[in-house]
Amino acid sequence: MRIKANGTKLYYKESKANAGAKAIIFIHGFPFSHKMWDEQLEILPVDIIGIAYDIRGFGYSEIGEIPYSIDLFADDLLALIDALKLDKPVICGLSMGGYIALRAIEKDQSKIGGLILCDTRSEGDNDEAKIKRFQT
Repeated sequence: MRIKANGTKLYYKESKANAGAKAIIFIHGFPFSHKMWDEQLEILPVDIIGIAYDIRGFGYSEIGEIPYSIDLFADDLLALIDALKLDKPVICGLSMGGYIALRAIEKDQSKIGGLILCDTRSEGDNDEAKIKRFQT
C-alpha cells in the first residue's frame, strides 16, 4: 500500500490485526527495505498491528525530493503516523532507522508512544564512516 507524505509516495506493508490494535512501526536500515521486517510482521499477535515501510528512495517508495536528510526522513515518518491515524505507535528503528526514530521523537514526542532502537546511535555517521560503509 502507499500513502502520500511530504510530496512523495511511501510504500508500507501491514500485518493482520484486530480493529483498535496497538501499532508498531518498523524502519529499516541502510541500504535495505521493508522486506527485512517480513518475519516480524508475520508473528505479531492480532492485538498489535505491525507496519513496515520503505524510506523514500528505498524499496517501493518513490525517490521524491533530494538531497535526503534524517530530518526529511523523520518528517516522512510523522506524516505516515498522521496519514494512518495511528495513536502513539511504538517505533522500532534499525541503524539508520534508529536515527530517523530519534529525530522524529525530538520533533514531536506527542505522536510516539515508545522507541525500540537496534544497532544505532544518537548521531549520524561522519563523512569518513559514510565512505567506509560504501566501500564494504
